[in-house]
Amino acid sequence: PSVVGVSNLFAVDGDLDGAWSGVLTSAAKHFPGLSVVGYERGTDLDAAIRNGFDAVGDLRIWHRP
Repeated sequence: PSVVGVSNLFAVDGDLDGAWSGVLTSAAKHFPGLSVVGYERGTDLDAAIRNGFDAVGDLRIWHRP
């Protein structure tokens, strides 16, 4: 309940910076005060970082049989 997750973000026009800007504006409007998290990589991560995110490390998936 303390974060908002962003996943499957894409830009049909190729403008990843515009997509990140828009989703962050929307998240701030609908979930004020909550941190936004995601799990991007490559050029998607680069765009997220340009829009204020910090990379904190690789994604780890835990699975318990």
